[in-house]
Amino acid sequence: MVPLSLAPYLLFLTVLVSADPTHFVLVRRGQFHNITDYAAIADGIRLKYGYPAAAHDAVARRDEIKRASSADISYQDFNYLATVCIGTPPQKLAVGLDTGSADLWVADSLCLACNKDTLTYNANDSSSNVGVGDPPIGQKIQLRYGIGEVNGTIASEVVSMGNFTIANITFVQVNQIMVDGSTYLPHSGIMGLAFSSIAMTHATPFWEVLSNGGQLQNKEMSFWLKRLGDLVGDVAPPNVTSGGIFTLGGTNTKYFSGEIDFIDMPTSNPTYWFLNMTSESTRCNRP
Repeated sequence: MVPLSLAPYLLFLTVLVSADPTHFVLVRRGQFHNITDYAAIADGIRLKYGYPAAAHDAVARRDEIKRASSADISYQDFNYLATVCIGTPPQKLAVGLDTGSADLWVADSLCLACNKDTLTYNANDSSSNVGVGDPPIGQKIQLRYGIGEVNGTIASEVVSMGNFTIANITFVQVNQIMVDGSTYLPHSGIMGLAFSSIAMTHATPFWEVLSNGGQLQNKEMSFWLKRLGDLVGDVAPPNVTSGGIFTLGGTNTKYFSGEIDFIDMPTSNPTYWFLNMTSESTRCNRP
């Protein structure tokens, strides 16, 4: 078995199409979260997928801490960010890549409830911004996540990622951010990599537009994620460090060995990247 730190997380679609795979360097932005924070995140994920929140009494909390300690959870492996360019001329922003959602949103420069350190998108500086038009363009929207929510207005823009550029991508200009009771957000937004059927904006995600338009050599995308433990000698790493590689349109054979085992998704109407699990292991030891 390939160790988790070296294994690419592969999300596969189906047929062959056109351009060479594009590799995007990721950065990891650490946040110091404690066990309580992760319990809240876990509850958000449970609710997201239709399961009740777990009980968090004192005994359960001690058990959670014990389990977390034994698994060597690193609080720094929290956000993996990629660079996107939005607007004309392009504005470079760092967004979190999220396989559990399907919407694209970025903090707007007019956001009054955003932290001053958040990098923002300025619609007034872009000649291609469309903020008024047929619904849903111009409509107010709230996007909820496991540890918070954002509020904003739906708009349309030119969005680029690497060599890929798509006009008229629907996204949300966020004017209010609330994450875990705070307005602090160290990056510019989120790019959802799940399927359009769960998009709150009813928009087609960036990757799905490329896939449907035949712009990918292979209908595949893959991640190689670097963990904090892989950075030998980093006693106190900086807030942003090298985080791995995201490949759109293929895989990166530098980061795995052997043959890929393709697994059919258990639904014909995809929403999230669901897979049937048969077992799991930690530190390469099976229970």
